[in-house]
Amino acid sequence: MANPDYAYLIDWFWDLGSARSMGFAGPDPIRLPDIAAWSSLTGNILLREEIGILRRLDFAFVQTLAEMDREKEAKGTAAKEERVLVEREMTPAMFGSMFGRR
Repeated sequence: MANPDYAYLIDWFWDLGSARSMGFAGPDPIRLPDIAAWSSLTGNILLREEIGILRRLDFAFVQTLAEMDREKEAKGTAAKEERVLVEREMTPAMFGSMFGRR
């Protein structure tokens, strides 16, 4: 089977995340109903595998932000105000190394 190029999922992830809700502890995870609504509104039909990848990306994103907050709080820095969400653009090569190619 050919190796699919999932680089487009990064764009889908950021698009989905732009509408995420915020809780007291920071950004909430993207929920399955949010993915379903986004899919319906955009016309993008997701495969089960793509949903899994988007959810793993989101889990890593939320966990990374929480870790950044914990580190800044340990240093006495105002975590929410100084957080850098994206330091560099995700490339297809970075995506492939994170999630592997099949």
